[in-house]
Amino acid sequence: AFVLRMNADGSKPEYLTYLGGQFNGTTDPDETAPALAIDGHGHVYVAGETSSSDFKVSRWLQSDPGGLADSWLARLDLDNSKIIYSTFWAGSKKDSALALALGPGENVTVVGETSSANLPVAAATQKTVGQSNDGFVAQFCDPWPGASAGSLSFGWTQTTPLPDAQTVDVWSGCQQKFPVTEIKSDQPWLTVTADGGTLSLKLTATVAPGDLAPGQYTANVQLTIPDAYNQTLTIPVS
Repeated sequence: AFVLRMNADGSKPEYLTYLGGQFNGTTDPDETAPALAIDGHGHVYVAGETSSSDFKVSRWLQSDPGGLADSWLARLDLDNSKIIYSTFWAGSKKDSALALALGPGENVTVVGETSSANLPVAAATQKTVGQSNDGFVAQFCDPWPGASAGSLSFGWTQTTPLPDAQTVDVWSGCQQKFPVTEIKSDQPWLTVTADGGTLSLKLTATVAPGDLAPGQYTANVQLTIPDAYNQTLTIPVS
């Protein structure tokens, strides 16, 4: 399979990549990619079927192939030529992803066909396979942390009361909870607290200028989310 992006007037390619492995069997093609969509970050989601055990996976939910043929899902950053996320999703027989839809948030819903009795299921309305070939619906969510304020700004004049605390909502775009292992400020005059240890959460920022001389000062609040591709979220403060 491959993904191709042309320039605006269609005269030349801007991006072209293969998506596949080394399987060389009697069936052809060894990989298919019938489903594609572009999310709000400009990333490309692609899904299909592979017969290759060495199909490239990254930050996967299922690292190993399951059976004769496997469905797969990938999230690509074309501008930086990177695989953000790629996984098998399959049982012990034949599985194929046929279509996908994006949203809400960072969710992606994939539909396809399976003949595997052990395809992974969760919160299923039908938990067991019916006939030799069944449809499946699966929803995945790859966290992409964001904040309600792109930056925070405080103003203070000596002899006046300190500025009020400010709050920022931070989210992952997913319903699942993802741990935040560190929240820190890079300046001693800025204190940040959180109302929880997983996304989504609310940050409260307060300032204590102390003996700072009059002037302009900047700081950064950084959150570390290990399960996210962009593991560090930075919120500027001025």
